[in-house]
Amino acid sequence: MDADIDPLVLDVLLVCVAAGAQRQRCLEAAQRWEEVVTASRRRKCAAWARFLIRRRVRARLRAMRMRRRMLVERIWVVQRARMATFNQVAYYLTLTELRASRRWWVYPRSSELWNVYARVIWEDEQWLARFRMTWATFQWLVDCLQPHLEHQVTVMRAPISVEERVAIAIAWLGNTLSYLDVGDRFGVARSTVSGIVIEVCLAIEAHLLRSMVCLRSAGRVSISPVKHKH
Repeated sequence: MDADIDPLVLDVLLVCVAAGAQRQRCLEAAQRWEEVVTASRRRKCAAWARFLIRRRVRARLRAMRMRRRMLVERIWVVQRARMATFNQVAYYLTLTELRASRRWWVYPRSSELWNVYARVIWEDEQWLARFRMTWATFQWLVDCLQPHLEHQVTVMRAPISVEERVAIAIAWLGNTLSYLDVGDRFGVARSTVSGIVIEVCLAIEAHLLRSMVCLRSAGRVSISPVKHKH
């Protein structure tokens, strides 16, 4: 029977069989490649999905932190505003109570040290120890500053005399005393001592500096003699 088959037909059959087998192998290879590509795409898609999920989670966490921070800042601002309002109300109530319960318009203080001891009892030794000058020198300084420190007498109350003003300034300049200590010695308030010290110092600088100290050169200073008025 094999002898009856034409060789050409046999070649054609062999070629067809080989082509079919090759086609089958090509299909299998294509199928395997498609599976590989599909698995790779799935892995890439899964990785991309995980990346997107992580980025979304991080964005949400960042937004939550920002909202929490803004909420904390708002709470802190509200608390500070409430504390400021509370402090203002407490300060106002305290001032109201102090004004309502004030016993004196001017707090009473004793000026016995100046009016009795310094002006009447003390001698030059005590004056030198406490004011760094004698009574005569002090009176000369008062006479020089009298036109510039004298205040006008009004109907409210009598002003502090020039003698006491100069004594307050010298007591503060010549000793290591605070404004409060000087005020207690002379019977005046601390703010009054501060204003008097500045006023006397400015008067001395404006009216006695050039007449008492002459600067001729950088290395030579001459001081004119002081003439006491007795």
